[in-house]
Amino acid sequence: MGIYNGNQLAKENLLEIAKLCANAVLKAPQITGRLKIEMQIVTGEDLVPIIDALFVLGRIALFNLVSYMCWKTLYDEGREPVLLLIGTNLRKSELNWNCGACGFSTCAEFNRYSDKVPPIPRYFIQGPTCHWKMIDYAIACDWACAAAWQYNVTNRIEVASGMAAISVGFLENCNIAMGLPIGPTEDLFWYNRPVFNNLVTHDLFINRYLQDFSVIFSTFPGDGRPELKSSDRWWEAPKHKKVMEVDPQEFKKLKEEVFNDIEEIKRNRLQKLKELQK
Repeated sequence: MGIYNGNQLAKENLLEIAKLCANAVLKAPQITGRLKIEMQIVTGEDLVPIIDALFVLGRIALFNLVSYMCWKTLYDEGREPVLLLIGTNLRKSELNWNCGACGFSTCAEFNRYSDKVPPIPRYFIQGPTCHWKMIDYAIACDWACAAAWQYNVTNRIEVASGMAAISVGFLENCNIAMGLPIGPTEDLFWYNRPVFNNLVTHDLFINRYLQDFSVIFSTFPGDGRPELKSSDRWWEAPKHKKVMEVDPQEFKKLKEEVFNDIEEIKRNRLQKLKELQK
């Protein structure tokens, strides 16, 4: 007989749930039957390079900063989730379906272009991509999320943590990865984002999103000149557009600085791995 701390056991069980989510990914139905998926499960201090990368990438896009705040707070509190990374490579088509969805008339043309043009680093999807295999990949990610939810574990598939992970050397053979945080052991953490709400004012949130994702705030574009919903009662305000312009040269310089910082995080991570393997 014994008495166990249920809260602690629930957190420890997140790793087992992540394994079952990985099973669900491999069980997911495929249209093509050709998609090969790679996965890694990241826990504990191995999450730190990904969290650091999210902070650096947050200087370019707000959604990276949102994820950084959530991950950083949970890690500092000792409540960090287990991260399931789901990746694949969509830059090759073996289908010979010649459907044209990718923009090329045949799969052979697509493959020749893909072989000739190297992927652009630091982008979420390092295209070009086969659209049919992309659909299969999305289905697999959906099945992972559904598996976690069936076990009553908070989760949300993330662009940000997947992109950050690839940028610092996880899933090296993949040109796309999504991160699935399994946990924390509370409800809807990744949807109500209490950490972000406490640290960022409403005005700052709106202004940054108008800058980064202005189309989300667009009204119905029936007249071809959609207005931006830049206030709570936007329909009563004078019609105007509120898109913050960014100087291209300044943004280019910012990206170079961000990419250099990311490379430093990657080098430090790989160096640490080498030392552990000695």
